Amino acid sequence: MPADYFKAYGKEIDLNRTPSPEPNEMVEPNPPATLHTPQRLIKVPNSKKKKKKLQGPRTEVGKQAIAIARASGHEIGSQEYEQIYKHHYYKIRKSLGSKIYDPKKGDPETQLKAFKEKMVEKSRTYRKRIYERKEAGQMTEADIRYFEKSREGGLKRYWRNPELSREKANERHRKAYRNDPQNARDKAAKRRKISKPKDSPAQSQPTSPSA
Repeated sequence: MPADYFKAYGKEIDLNRTPSPEPNEMVEPNPPATLHTPQRLIKVPNSKKKKKKLQGPRTEVGKQAIAIARASGHEIGSQEYEQIYKHHYYKIRKSLGSKIYDPKKGDPETQLKAFKEKMVEKSRTYRKRIYERKEAGQMTEADIRYFEKSREGGLKRYWRNPELSREKANERHRKAYRNDPQNARDKAAKRRKISKPKDSPAQSQPTSPSA
């Protein structure tokens, strides 16, 4: 083939050239580096865990509130439906008062008494720990605030009705004396010792009889 053939098209090819090397195989680029996530932070769905089924109300109050919410015409489970249900549920509970109780646990009076005893025991344990820290000299900032609030509240109650406050204090002392006489005596002596002012050196010296 004449060399002028390629020149006619504006191209010139060297027929004596060596063949070009084979192109290298395409190498896939490395994926972008990602942060390593610890195994404990990876949430694995638990297929064994069963979803809780929505249980209907166990009390008549819940049934009445559901009836009112359904009568409103809103879709069950919507935000408006839940608002209407909760509003009427607590409204009916408040109107019935102590008549609301769990039949499995007993009558409302027994439940109320047990609840009060539980709260009293919890408060007693809390105050006991505070006084233990006070005697050990390990009071925290919360303990200091507790004593400050107690003192302020005691003064307010006293000035509101001093006679009633003194009567309640005497009743507490009598009750403590009946429970533990020796401990009550020790506390009373300690209070008297703190409240009694110290004698000045001039007053403590005996006066000599006049000549």
